[in-house]
Amino acid sequence: QLLAAPMAASASVASGLGLAVGRQPGRWVGGCLLVACGLLGISLRLAPFEMLNPDFEPSGSVLAVKEYARMAMVNGMAKSTEHHQVTQREPTAHTVAMFRTRDGSSIFDSPRLIRRIREIEDKILAFPNHDHFCKRDDMSNPPACEPPGSPLNFLYASNYSLGGETNITTPDRRGPLATPAIAAVRKAIRDYKWFPSLLEKDGQHTCHHEPHHCTAIRTVYTFAGPLQGFDNVGDRAEEQRRARLEHTQRLTKELLWPLAREKDSPIDFAFLGDDVWRYELSVYIQSDAMKTVGSFLLLLAYFWFHTGSPALALGGVVNIYLSFPLAYFVYRTLLGFRINGLTTMAMFVVLGIGADDVFIVVDTWKRSGASLTDGGMGAGFDVAQRAAWVLAHAAPAMAVTSATTISAFMTSVISTVPVIQQFGVFAALVVFFNYMLVCTFFLGVVVLVDTKMAQQQVRSGSAQCLWPGSRSRTSEADAQDQLEMSNGGSSAQSAASIYSNDPRKDSAARTQELRAVEVFFSDVYAPFAWRYRRVMLVCFGILVTVSIVVASRFQLEDKDDSMLPSSSNLAKANEWSDNLFPAMGASMINIHFIWGLAGMDRSHLNPSDPDNKGLVLFDPHFDLARDQEALLAFCDHIDTHPRFTPWIKHTNNDCLMDVFKTWREANGLAFPVHETYFQSAMEAFIEADVSGHVRHHLGRSNTGGGFYYVEHIVASSIPPGTHGKAVEDDYAFWDAHAREINSQGNFSAPVIQTCILWKDMARLNSLARTAVLGMICSLSFATACMLVVTQEWRLTLFATMTIASIVASLVAGYVIMGRKLGFMESVNLAIVSGLAVDYTLHIAHVYQHSPLKTRFGRTQEALRVIGISILAAAATTLLASSMLFACYIKMSQAFGATIFVSIALSLVYALGLFVPLLLEFGPIPAGGVEEEEALQEVPITGGLMQMSRESLASSFGGSFFKPSAPGDSPRKGTTLALVGQALAVVAALTLAAVILFFASDPAR
Repeated sequence: QLLAAPMAASASVASGLGLAVGRQPGRWVGGCLLVACGLLGISLRLAPFEMLNPDFEPSGSVLAVKEYARMAMVNGMAKSTEHHQVTQREPTAHTVAMFRTRDGSSIFDSPRLIRRIREIEDKILAFPNHDHFCKRDDMSNPPACEPPGSPLNFLYASNYSLGGETNITTPDRRGPLATPAIAAVRKAIRDYKWFPSLLEKDGQHTCHHEPHHCTAIRTVYTFAGPLQGFDNVGDRAEEQRRARLEHTQRLTKELLWPLAREKDSPIDFAFLGDDVWRYELSVYIQSDAMKTVGSFLLLLAYFWFHTGSPALALGGVVNIYLSFPLAYFVYRTLLGFRINGLTTMAMFVVLGIGADDVFIVVDTWKRSGASLTDGGMGAGFDVAQRAAWVLAHAAPAMAVTSATTISAFMTSVISTVPVIQQFGVFAALVVFFNYMLVCTFFLGVVVLVDTKMAQQQVRSGSAQCLWPGSRSRTSEADAQDQLEMSNGGSSAQSAASIYSNDPRKDSAARTQELRAVEVFFSDVYAPFAWRYRRVMLVCFGILVTVSIVVASRFQLEDKDDSMLPSSSNLAKANEWSDNLFPAMGASMINIHFIWGLAGMDRSHLNPSDPDNKGLVLFDPHFDLARDQEALLAFCDHIDTHPRFTPWIKHTNNDCLMDVFKTWREANGLAFPVHETYFQSAMEAFIEADVSGHVRHHLGRSNTGGGFYYVEHIVASSIPPGTHGKAVEDDYAFWDAHAREINSQGNFSAPVIQTCILWKDMARLNSLARTAVLGMICSLSFATACMLVVTQEWRLTLFATMTIASIVASLVAGYVIMGRKLGFMESVNLAIVSGLAVDYTLHIAHVYQHSPLKTRFGRTQEALRVIGISILAAAATTLLASSMLFACYIKMSQAFGATIFVSIALSLVYALGLFVPLLLEFGPIPAGGVEEEEALQEVPITGGLMQMSRESLASSFGGSFFKPSAPGDSPRKGTTLALVGQALAVVAALTLAAVILFFASDPAR
């Protein structure tokens, strides 16, 4: 009783809205168009459209924030932006060019190959405006770009005489090619420790050792700031970044891509870099986003096929598309988020999901023209009253299904990965506005089309029933029905009296009036499910049990997988970088202990901006002068205590204070230094550090205000390439040690320990948390909505069991296909409960409000009324998501496959598990029949034999929405029906094969 009042109130509000739309449909349609277009124009004016690449970092995680702060600190972003920096001296980005021989021959044994690589390198250096972004040589005058980090620098080295027999060799690319080249390589390997990082690592070939057979090398181009006209790298940083990115885009498009696509060159070429990754990925994302045009055309064709009206089909698709500018206005203008690659994938999903409500309105409008005994309004009502009746019956159920879908998408806000949060928010906004537009814009389109067709029929004198398929009943027949209703009580009671004894009564007459799919659900599938309901329950019970067992083996992702197919430049470059070359920058995983770093200020941060992680915060209590001895004791403790031996790669890690003490003692000076003289003593030590190594571990104020951080790096025993949960034990050990240090209180400020792997671990943990909490939240909300709609605990229990079974089967499918819990799996599992509830909820809603008195009759009525709508809704979602299979990005393909499988499972479980549960255990009204032995002998083919040829022809030979005309050829209709069924089966099998093909091998 408590739940009935809100439902009745919502139906009353919906009826009033429907009446208003029915009276002035043109104004509602035009008003919605104007509002949508106007808000889109305002959005583009105030916040221009900009698509960003998705950033999958967990920037909301504490571990990630610590690592961001450290990286910003090391890269100089923590420095004051008030001081002046020399133009193009501070490195800001890198691009790596990789070269590999196609025939496996050694590069250094062939002058022809060396000259070809030199030619490519020089083309990059000579690209227009490259000198405006490169890192400049400190020694050149006038300023010029320093040579890229390339092995060829040593092959084209210059020899300078210092007098007598003393010569010096400078790897400046200005000399002639060394002969033999292998001698120069041998000398570079001996004299420069970093040189082997540019060469292919030893594996199948011996590159770092004799005979130095190298089939691959790489060259590093360094871009630096501040750019010309800027004081430092922090001065209008966004403007500098955009200028550098535009240069990279031109370089990639005009030079690097053509070089990478050359097939006749003896050198295979690939390249990568942060800016390159962003640009190339954005190109693929925009290309994939254009696939929505294909989804648009598929939906338009299916709408036309279902309704038989091109105007309605266009109106349905426009309705869905209008929801995007409305959602964009809130998302971009009001919330300040920007569109990213993952947001575009939401368009494919919402295109399919948004069609569900369209079909519900269309089929409810069609049913409103039926007789009272068949659940319609009867004759004598105008379009405004029909519109009110349609919304009163359809809007509450659509509101609940939309709410469950919105709640499923909104569970993504619990994630610490911003792009997941933004994906959920945008998709939820689109679903909300789609629901509002269906109740206003699309209902107005339906009224306008119906009115127009009625006028045309009046002018032509046609005796056909008014569109869209009102049953061919006379007003006298409806009057008789109304008389029976008044004599027998309510319409529900009269309708119940008709079917309570035998649901098959007047089946031949009803078959003439129903569409083929309705006849199939009512007279074929319902008797089949009734007869084999217990067998179906046992089979699905076994399937669910097996799914749960298999799903329990689902694991977190243990490695990063490329987003792009192997044929792309980035995928090839990443594969080369991982398998051909040694790790750049470091051959070990370092643990960073930092005093003075407090974190980052993210209070005014736009989470949709992947380049803005926040402002670095320093601890004002940090005092390096006071912490001299404590820091020295910390370093000695790690190097000498046995407890650290399994966790570090080697002892004698560089310790700032230990080096400072050694330097002081070597110069006859005392240690520790008194706080009064510590600032000047440390300044002298820094100036004496010719290598500049100390500067990277110490933060020095530019205004003479002392030191604001100090860092100690420990080389851990974690093998390079370790990923995911494999580092949890290491994190627990080092985090416990940092907590122990802080608890002792020996330092002026707390220590922060961080590592680049902790950020990846936080990302995976966030994905797991998003998936689990998302499933729990969305399933709980779906259960609550089911209880509100059905107001019956057994229906709610059966629906919850069905949804949970769908989730278990989906996870089991992941395990069978070899997939692990990664980015897309987390998103899909969080939203699948909201997607899976729609079909089950609609069946339960019609079942609960059916006037019939038997389980079979109520289930049969539910299938007849709503079966065609959920089938059409599933078809549109499958069609829209199928376009993702044609996308270039593998993440989009995986997302499409998961949505496709989720919707297919939802339909199968709704019809195969939920329907048998209703037939066996479904609630019946007071006075209903518990046992239905009379229906035990219902032949499963009886309904199929009763499906008239005209009804089949209406499905595949004519309009799907309207029954066939009396003059249609029965033989032709039956033939087309069989052909259509065969094509449908072939299409389903083909799509299933495509899904299995892509899902069985993640590399595809």
